[in-house]
Amino acid sequence: FPNRLTGGSSSGSAVAVAAGLVDFAIGTDTGGSVRIPGCWNGIWGLRLATDPVHLHGVFPRSPTLDALGVLSQSIECVFKVAKQLSRVNTTPTTTRLGYDPKNLEEMNARSRLRFLDTIKALSSRFEVRAICLTDLLSSTEEITRLLKAEFFTVFTEKFADTQSRTLLGPTVLDELETSEMPATDKNKLRDELLELQGKALKSLSNEVDFIVSPLCLDEAPTWSNTSKRNDRFYTVAMSLLGC
Repeated sequence: FPNRLTGGSSSGSAVAVAAGLVDFAIGTDTGGSVRIPGCWNGIWGLRLATDPVHLHGVFPRSPTLDALGVLSQSIECVFKVAKQLSRVNTTPTTTRLGYDPKNLEEMNARSRLRFLDTIKALSSRFEVRAICLTDLLSSTEEITRLLKAEFFTVFTEKFADTQSRTLLGPTVLDELETSEMPATDKNKLRDELLELQGKALKSLSNEVDFIVSPLCLDEAPTWSNTSKRNDRFYTVAMSLLGC
């Protein structure tokens, strides 16, 4: 479907994989830039756990949320590459899956039915239970504000002089102009979100081993669709968990 968007900022990696040019590709995922291209290109996109070791040499955007990701047509390949990158094995000994039924209301009807079919299929093999992600998802706007504020700090340090700013495109410049935040406010917001992260992880770890969540509210939109979308409604919240 060449008339449709290919996802976030790692969509070049995703397209290379989907086109069969490479077996796998590495991307970065701060608010969904590996997971959404994976979804919209019909391949696997795995966001690795947030860990500074993985980010050596990666240009930063949001230190709190940045992570590496792996894209491939083969799930076996994804895990093989991820294992080499992370050098850890945290496979749970049990398989309790959780999803929040209330959060499906935001999805379009066809995507919601597909998701529920997946839940039904998983229920035949695993223990699936309903959980509550309301607090986490309701913080999506605040998490995005922090992402943009950290983006502003990083880029204004990297491109401090006026001449360097001329290298940036209009989209980046527009985001810089709308994301400035006083350091005290940014630090306060970060502390509040990390506190929410801690509470969510503690609560969820007692209930489930895996969270089953939608990636996108809708299918990949066409290039001509200029209506405002919130493609990162689910992915940004999951980024905060850092898992």
